[in-house]
Amino acid sequence: YAVDCAGGGLAPVQELPHCGAYLLGDETERIGRLMQFLRALIDRRRASISRGGATFRETVAPRVVVLLDNYSGFLAAMEKVDVGEHVDALPRLIADGPSVGVHFVLTADRRGAVPSAVSAVVRTRVVLRMADDDEYRHAGVSREAFRGARLPPGRGFLGDGLEVQCAVLGGSGDADGQAQVLAASGAILKLRFGEVPIPSLRLLPSRVEVADLTPPSAPLRAVIGLADADAGSAEMDISEDGQLVVGPPHSGRSTALLTAVSSLRQSASGARFILLAPRRSPLLDVQLFDEVARGATECGKLSAKLEEFLSAEDRSMEPQLTVVVVDDGEELADGSTGMRLESVVRQGRDRSVRLIGAVETRTAHRAYTGWLPELRKARQGLLLQPDPEIDGDLLGVRLPRRGNRIFPVGRGFLVRRGVVVLVQVAVAAAT
Repeated sequence: YAVDCAGGGLAPVQELPHCGAYLLGDETERIGRLMQFLRALIDRRRASISRGGATFRETVAPRVVVLLDNYSGFLAAMEKVDVGEHVDALPRLIADGPSVGVHFVLTADRRGAVPSAVSAVVRTRVVLRMADDDEYRHAGVSREAFRGARLPPGRGFLGDGLEVQCAVLGGSGDADGQAQVLAASGAILKLRFGEVPIPSLRLLPSRVEVADLTPPSAPLRAVIGLADADAGSAEMDISEDGQLVVGPPHSGRSTALLTAVSSLRQSASGARFILLAPRRSPLLDVQLFDEVARGATECGKLSAKLEEFLSAEDRSMEPQLTVVVVDDGEELADGSTGMRLESVVRQGRDRSVRLIGAVETRTAHRAYTGWLPELRKARQGLLLQPDPEIDGDLLGVRLPRRGNRIFPVGRGFLVRRGVVVLVQVAVAAAT
């Protein structure tokens, strides 16, 4: 993986079949994706080695090399992204990576461009021609080594003072000539090894089809879309509690409900599905529900029926799983219906009833009584097109604060017990 924050000199590595991605310094979202991918890879490999009791050298996992050209350019590009989260994470990645086969090669144009947190974990340095003698000394090269040295391009010192001459491809320092050699090498490698599957760093698409997702991984889970971190399926879990879907108007709340219910039909075999739709909803046009209440009056009657059932003293026979879906929940947030639904949420945790409710963001923030604050206690749900500064409070989490974040319809953060994942909600092909 190559991160080019300089003048594009690393571009030729794209011709190599084992190059996972070539990133420019202004592609901050993809660079952030690379940092997240590397963290997850390192943690996964460490856990696997720990369980197996073997060292990395005894495994068959491929080594991963990350090239980062011009550290100061990386710092300028990423220090304001996610409040500098990725800049802070880099020293830890450099330190943790080698033991599990993840290695970094970084360049900088001066000693002061590299912070001490990075310098402290870099094991090997190649110090090329510097502006003055102090630069060599602070880079760890002994005075005896650099005193009076005349260094042509590519000549320098290892940290222990050994003088070295860096090699060039094709016997020439000409950039075009080296690019041609790399391209020829890439063609030979492709012929020799064929196509090699390498994890890509593609951006999260603005539209995901339900047909492209994998089935639910476990009972009572709903696949709702694509997760940003690993491009895998993102799942809601209703095994212990319900889910809250929050978003501004036209953010994709109804689509998220429709996708979730469609998936639960696969993973919650035998469950009963009930829809409360106080307003016109696309969920009324599908044949996914066993019972439907249209309009606020019918919703009130059906919620009273549910409360009465859950409050019955005879609990000797537990009911089948019942999934109650509420669209446009802001219309049912107050009054008697809101109180009945609060009872449904509270008692349903112990009586195999799960409520999945969609509500407008402003209402979610202003609701202090009724079913909305009761459902928020579960600290799980979907925050569509959120305001990262305040909307995380709805589910007790801190959302990533990214200045360049774009939220198309259906994009938001899936939250479960404090874990936050950026997702794109899937839609049916005809939607």
